[in-house]
Amino acid sequence: MAIQLYVVPKSLDEYIEKSGFKIKFLAETLGVTYEGFRKKCLGNAPFRKLEADTLASLLGMTEDEKANIFLPTKSTEC
Repeated sequence: MAIQLYVVPKSLDEYIEKSGFKIKFLAETLGVTYEGFRKKCLGNAPFRKLEADTLASLLGMTEDEKANIFLPTKSTEC
């Protein structure tokens, strides 16, 4: 079974905003639709581990930052 990870939504949005990348570009890079990517970013759908690793790399996250944003269970933090 593939590892699925949820995000802390506001934290991920901050990284995306700082990166300057467009949502459409990030979604296409991960091979998902724009809508699917937004669901994942809002914590309504999980990221696969490879997607999380790729996105973290694109956004320049350290391993610690990645571990604090991509969680094995859905976050209740808003």
